[in-house]
Amino acid sequence: MHNFGGYSSNILDQLIIELGAIYIMDRGYLDFARLYKIHQASAFFVTRTKLNFSRIRLYSQPVDKAHSSYAPIVKKEVLIN
Repeated sequence: MHNFGGYSSNILDQLIIELGAIYIMDRGYLDFARLYKIHQASAFFVTRTKLNFSRIRLYSQPVDKAHSSYAPIVKKEVLIN
């Protein structure tokens, strides 16, 4: 885990995205172009949305609650812009 300080959006342009890695973003980090680069590299990202986040849910996916006891995942959704 790295704590880069400053603006995480700038550091994402410098990172070499690793296959299967999980990148955790600050609340409200929604730079879809940069997040899509993580997705294309077969890595994963986690971000929490702000309350005023407004997108359309395309579909929901099941959540494996047996493996999320430490930090429970509440929803797993695919969104469209």
